[in-house]
Amino acid sequence: MRTQKYSKLYIEIYDELNNKGNVIKNILKTEKELNIELLDWKESELIIFLKKFESISPVSLRKNLTTLREFANYICKEENIETPTFTLDESVFMSLIDVDKLLSVTLSYEQFQNIRRQLGMASIGETVNYRDKLIFELAWNGLTENEMRMLLKTDVEFVDRKGMEVALLTLCTGKLVQIDDAEVIEDIKKCIVTNDITRIAKDGRMKTTGYRDSEYLLRPGKSGASSTNNFFGKPATALKGAFIKQDISCEGIDIFDISLDDIRRSRLVLLLAPKNEKYFDFKTVAALYNLKTVDAIKWYRLISDMKYGVK
Repeated sequence: MRTQKYSKLYIEIYDELNNKGNVIKNILKTEKELNIELLDWKESELIIFLKKFESISPVSLRKNLTTLREFANYICKEENIETPTFTLDESVFMSLIDVDKLLSVTLSYEQFQNIRRQLGMASIGETVNYRDKLIFELAWNGLTENEMRMLLKTDVEFVDRKGMEVALLTLCTGKLVQIDDAEVIEDIKKCIVTNDITRIAKDGRMKTTGYRDSEYLLRPGKSGASSTNNFFGKPATALKGAFIKQDISCEGIDIFDISLDDIRRSRLVLLLAPKNEKYFDFKTVAALYNLKTVDAIKWYRLISDMKYGVK
């Protein structure tokens, strides 16, 4: 098949930063299963292909379909033939979402508070690690992994707003985020001044190591793999490690499968809950998450209705 002929070269040219290899792999797998070449696919073949990703987001499904179209277009240009359109109705994307899996990694505010409380405590009742707890809190407040990774201490400003202290975070993207949660503000301050990181070792004992000298808010520890970076490169990995080592649990949540994107999306789903519709409409939430259009989040309202019930 022509996909076999062009897949390796296409990945070499386009996959350095875009992680398209998995999409191409599933195209080849689907072709083999169905014995139908990509360029002859109709809706039924596209659905079988997209189901392989077990996605919890129509956005990611659209991205996978876009990659498929780009690959098909590349083949057709090389072969000098007409490119198929590969269209799917919006309702099809929603039908392909693994709703049970999505809800198992979508936190309510109560579940967020439950996990946050556990992250802040060790088995002996002492604070363990403000940095990893703050990673969880920043994701809830809408920061992506790269945004929190690149956040400098000087990017944080504490100001008074009508008698209430807030933290203003200027992100690497230029976006300004306001934090008004007093506990998050306190954890930011502690991360700025704390010079040691205390974690639970594999044998269950408390282990304390120093942070590297760094201008970044989330600093790497001095131990571990050597690196010239003075920023903390793996917030997501650190948070997963904290979940495991501290034996974090939360009813109704697959804690060991939850990602920073899931935590970030959870608050967005909460803001769109029926009980909040007087305060947060699509336009307001899109602005909070620095989204150019509301179309990207309309599907979250459907998930919110499943999580919180229709009013």
